[in-house]
Amino acid sequence: MALYRRRSVRGAISSGMGARLGVVSGGFGFVIFAVIRVVSVLVFHAGARLRAEMLQALDQAMARNPDPQAQAMLQYFKSPDGFTFLMMFVSVAVLLSFLVLSTVGGLLGAKMLGTKPRQ
Repeated sequence: MALYRRRSVRGAISSGMGARLGVVSGGFGFVIFAVIRVVSVLVFHAGARLRAEMLQALDQAMARNPDPQAQAMLQYFKSPDGFTFLMMFVSVAVLLSFLVLSTVGGLLGAKMLGTKPRQ
């Protein structure tokens, strides 16, 4: 935020501009995170280990929850289609958290740093 303000012609950054900067940086951050994750799975063959850990966590969740509907849902997540759905759901949740948290950070940064006069 301070680096952008230094380059900005106007000097002050509005809350809206801070939020937009935050969401763009969150999008870039997610892309970098996703690329690193994909490379780690492909290069280090971590996909099988990730799947085994997720299946172990699902087994533990099934053991803790006696509800038949929850058991059916967890059993679906253990299938290849369910596991794919679960991974896509987690990816979307991570993307949304990147975007929301960086937007809030940009908004707060604009509030704290945006009103100082340009030096």
